[in-house]
Amino acid sequence: MDDVYKKESVHQKQITISTLGSCVTRDIFRICDNEKEFKLQGNLGFISPISLFSDGFENEEIVKLINKSAAATFEKRNATLDLTGKTWEFITSNKSEYLLFDIGDICFPILRKGNCSVTLRNTKPEGIVLEKELLARGFERVDLSTFSIDQILSYIDELCQKISSIWEKEKIIFLACKPITNILNPNKEIVQSKKMDQFYIDMHPEIFSIVIHYIINKLECNIVKMPKLQFVLANACHTWGLHPLHYTDIVYEYFFEQIKSITMEDYVSEHLNVEEKLRFEYYRSHNKRVLTNAI
Repeated sequence: MDDVYKKESVHQKQITISTLGSCVTRDIFRICDNEKEFKLQGNLGFISPISLFSDGFENEEIVKLINKSAAATFEKRNATLDLTGKTWEFITSNKSEYLLFDIGDICFPILRKGNCSVTLRNTKPEGIVLEKELLARGFERVDLSTFSIDQILSYIDELCQKISSIWEKEKIIFLACKPITNILNPNKEIVQSKKMDQFYIDMHPEIFSIVIHYIINKLECNIVKMPKLQFVLANACHTWGLHPLHYTDIVYEYFFEQIKSITMEDYVSEHLNVEEKLRFEYYRSHNKRVLTNAI
């Protein structure tokens, strides 16, 4: 089983699901799947749609440096697959019944040389290696804002076509997650911070909205919707730290109920109950709202 998600099943038959995209896709199951109803396999993350179809850059020295870095095993594997252009080979060889994907990783910058593109997380151990080694070999850093909307949608077109060639549309689940700025702090107060606001700006939320609507119309697959953004809060105590895509647990529950409704026949969803809980969390915290840059 993938190292991202290791739980013993209490069910005779788990639903197998692959994830492609940001940590949101995997955190849903880490936080919510207490009954171990799902088995995650073939999980990939931290790879922008822009680099998913580029030529590989085979370099054993860089791969060794990635593997020697302090990155987690999952991060090392993803970086190596992205660098060598073997992402889709991995996906098809680990195909599950369903695919859950989002486009959260599109916000990452790209290291590019000719027809080769590699996603850069330059604050992470494997990203530091990639940035140093690839820039020394003639790659250039390219931010998302460099690309036109038409160019971005051409990459999304290719992504949709590839996914559709592997899974039937009834087995594809698109998670339409979006970045947010309001934070729930440890005192259950809604706060804001300059750091979070800058994260949000750097993620180009206007591009998120365009791409999400494009995928929904293009793929006509199952959609896991966001709650009303007014009620969505980032978790200041999130396992992976503060980020516009690191939500409070109730948001993941909201997503999980939709996934169960899609994948489980005759499942009676608690979706509306979860939505009420989400609203309650917001309004309870809103009464103690603090506009501050304390975080």
